[in-house]
Formats: sequence, structure tokens, C-alpha cells
Amino acid sequence: MSTSNRRTVLLATESVADAVLLRGCLAEIECEVVIAADSRAAQDYIALSPPDVVVVGATLPSCSGFEICRRIKGDPRTSAIMVLMVTALSERADIERAVQAGIDDFLSIPVRKDAFLTRIRNMLKLRSLLT
Repeated sequence: MSTSNRRTVLLATESVADAVLLRGCLAEIECEVVIAADSRAAQDYIALSPPDVVVVGATLPSCSGFEICRRIKGDPRTSAIMVLMVTALSERADIERAVQAGIDDFLSIPVRKDAFLTRIRNMLKLRSLLT
């Protein structure tokens, strides 16, 4: 969890433009929002200042959202971080792959704002119960 009492959401999507749109949606929730420019920046941020929730895209360059989630869930220091995958992938095999990677929830693009906010709120509540 972040060092302050304020909850943190890290956005690591396929494009910064997507992350900016999601950050705009999150303005309704009291939380700090951090945008990672790429998968390396996301992993560095997670290692230095673990967020409460990570929103990942499936097809990030160099390291997929699936792999980022495996690393988060495989490390005892970060395994309680909630992970939401937001992606255009929506086949049953993609969802199964996400579950196997440890993804906590999955939203297909186009993302409805109300569904996104509900999931983030629920994840932040659950995360506060776990910490």
C-alpha cells in the first residue's frame, strides 16, 4: 500500500491515452492515480511503492499484463495488490488465461464507466480490509 492513508491506483494500459481516459473516470473516487508509461515503469513503481490496485492491459509491450500479474501475485510483498485487467481481448481462453495469471477481475473494452468505477471501489474496499 502507498505510504499515505490515501489509496493508490496504478494504470498500466496499452496506451497512455487509454490511461488518461481511465484517470478521468477515477476523478470520482478519492485516490491517488499513477500512470505507468510502459510495463517496465509499472514494475518499478510496484517494487518501490506498491499500489492498492493495478489496472493492466493484456498486450503491453515487452511484458504482458498477464506476466505483470503473475509477478505481483507471486511475490509475498505484493500478492495482496488487487489487479484489474482492461483489454479488448474477450475470448473465453483470454479470460481463463487472466484467471490463471491471478487477475482479480476483468473488463472488456469498451469499458463502461459505471462498471469500471464499481470494480475499482470494490477492490479498494477489499484491499483496505486486507491491510
